[in-house]
Amino acid sequence: MKNPFKILTAILPLLTIGCGNSAVVSAPSTKPSPVAGQSQDFLYNLWAQGIDFYARGNEPFWSLDMDFDQRFQFEVLNDLNLSTPPTEEALGRDARIARYHAKTESGELIISTTAEPCTDTMSGERFDYFVEVQAKHAVDKSYRNFTGCGDYVPDMRLTGIWVVEQVEGVALKPASFMKGLPTLELSAGERRLNGHDGCNGIGGAFSIKRNTIIFKQLMSTRMFCSTPEGTPDIGALLAEKTYDFEFGNNRLYLKKNNKTILTLKHVD
Repeated sequence: MKNPFKILTAILPLLTIGCGNSAVVSAPSTKPSPVAGQSQDFLYNLWAQGIDFYARGNEPFWSLDMDFDQRFQFEVLNDLNLSTPPTEEALGRDARIARYHAKTESGELIISTTAEPCTDTMSGERFDYFVEVQAKHAVDKSYRNFTGCGDYVPDMRLTGIWVVEQVEGVALKPASFMKGLPTLELSAGERRLNGHDGCNGIGGAFSIKRNTIIFKQLMSTRMFCSTPEGTPDIGALLAEKTYDFEFGNNRLYLKKNNKTILTLKHVD
């Protein structure tokens, strides 16, 4: 993973209020704010090191850091320490499960990540992936098994305030929106967004998988706003949608099938 160097953190909860019509009215995500191992500083340090996915387990304490460009690093406290080149993921019949088999002269790792909620047995932190690791040194006859929780490291460049400039290459006009151009405040560490669609306040959660962002259900205020015909519904373009993302020229590009759907400008 290749990273620049800026992080800003600010996010406020949003309550569903008001009346009238809204394109997005749905329940907020229950994903809690990160604590301890998922703190902003912890995630920023992993991101700065180029780590793409990390996992932790207990009894005994172990850690796994996966940089898909450089190496996989697995350590057990006062015990195993294995570093291997990265390998491509192998998907099974269950699309939620990804497997990696990495081997060197010194040892071997078999890693399985399952996209399902996982709670750390000691801290109570919640993660998006259940992780199993089979590990052994070259001299060992059998594998040792470890289980824990993990998650993808978010791209911390997402954090900040973003103004939606274009939808499918068409520039938006501030006069078309009661509150001006739609504005989103993203927190990569908390995987949450807050802002407005030009009329109503919107908020919710998202997840990250490398250069892909998956928006969850959004909640919205329900104030009626008169907008010109054909004005894009930003909330509908985000809610429960998945995009690839790229950065460039102080902008965030949300893409689907290599086509830019939303162009957002960084303003803080």
